[in-house]
Amino acid sequence: MFVRNLFKMGLVFACFLILTGFRPEYRLGNPSPYNFKGERLFFHLYWTIFHVANAETKVEKTTFRGQPAYMFYDTVSTAGLAILFKRIRDWAKAFWNPIANIPLYVEEHQQEGHYHKMKTYVFDYTQKIVIHTNRAPNKKQGQTKINPILAQLFCDVHSAMYFFRKYGRFKVGETTIFPICTGTKFANVKLKVIAKERIKSPWGKVEAFKIEPSSELNVKGFFSRKGKVYIWIKADETRIPLKVKARVKIGSVRAILTKAVLENGQKGDHRR
Repeated sequence: MFVRNLFKMGLVFACFLILTGFRPEYRLGNPSPYNFKGERLFFHLYWTIFHVANAETKVEKTTFRGQPAYMFYDTVSTAGLAILFKRIRDWAKAFWNPIANIPLYVEEHQQEGHYHKMKTYVFDYTQKIVIHTNRAPNKKQGQTKINPILAQLFCDVHSAMYFFRKYGRFKVGETTIFPICTGTKFANVKLKVIAKERIKSPWGKVEAFKIEPSSELNVKGFFSRKGKVYIWIKADETRIPLKVKARVKIGSVRAILTKAVLENGQKGDHRR
């Protein structure tokens, strides 16, 4: 019975691969010893020359449904004169199993004025499916889609940067490849190290790797990328993102790290 069920599951999985044309790819490096627990990063977001938003990322070590997990918590809110046009506060939390290297649950909230939308992604590894629900928070029901899980090791869009920082190949000319799940589809993301530069950071000028990600890492709407995106990552075992720059529909956007609190108590602050 077990063998027959295992064969059926394998056949269904193979059929999913054939129908979608997706094949997971992996090109990873040796893991960094850095522990993300307790890390908090603060960013200023600029559109052209204007400071339009603040962002924060936070990591907590916890459990989720009896499994060891990291919780990644991200927030973005309008700042400066942008508040006069529209008040935005988006936030998300994602639970990630650091032993199996798989996402467990993602919840995203989009708040723009009176508009409020919530999305959830439940990863069911028993049935090998992702359950994606899109609804207003004050409603019990919403639109639900079910999609197959097409890889044994993969990331969601919130855990992808942490996974890259942990297992990326950090040498000029090297490319890291791994699958991500957006909730509705799977894709292989590629991040290539194209240069090593000295840039400003909360710790003064430091060495940083300049990374170019493939188009699978993108957002929809006004800030949808219309050209290349570059990410500068600190060239030490922490591999902290220091700066992001991208072309969008109108102009360009930049995210600049202004303050950091690391798991070992080390701090950096541009404002000191």
